[in-house]
Amino acid sequence: GHSSPRRPGGGHGLRGIADRARLLGGTAQAGAAEGAWRLNVRLPMKGPV
Repeated sequence: GHSSPRRPGGGHGLRGIADRARLLGGTAQAGAAEGAWRLNVRLPMKGPV
């Protein structure tokens, strides 16, 4: 079981994505770029994919 406390928002949306990326040791950036909304998530590759 995963016993981390649930936060308000339930881990959905950009906030949840950024939090989850950080938990996995990665980064997440979101913002307007070149007339579009961009989400960039980088995660370290670990183990079998």
